[in-house]
Amino acid sequence: MFHISSKAAIYKWRQNRGFPDPVTLMPLRWLRAAVEEWKENVGGCGR
Repeated sequence: MFHISSKAAIYKWRQNRGFPDPVTLMPLRWLRAAVEEWKENVGGCGR
């Protein structure tokens, strides 16, 4: 969805930008609705 180069970006977004917590840890999975809401409200891929 975001075309990122590493998982580290998601970890940073979780710490600094309020990216939603995953619903499973192995493998990491997120609810699409939660990610889309975050993208709408926070701005998604802003650097």
